[in-house]
Amino acid sequence: MFLGVRNFSVGAGLYIRTPQTRKRMAAALAREVRAWTRIFAPYEMITLQEQVDRSTSPQQVAVT
Repeated sequence: MFLGVRNFSVGAGLYIRTPQTRKRMAAALAREVRAWTRIFAPYEMITLQEQVDRSTSPQQVAVT
């Protein structure tokens, strides 16, 4: 899964391999990020497949 952490000037990602569901991981990671700092907030959580699909969509459209 990919957790995007965003503010207006910095973007970061965290890749985690887990058997947990996205919902369970989102809650746990949001809780941990908030405990660590109030400056950042989890932006979204997507699967690695979704990340790959997003990053390759321009090429898929070009090939089509």
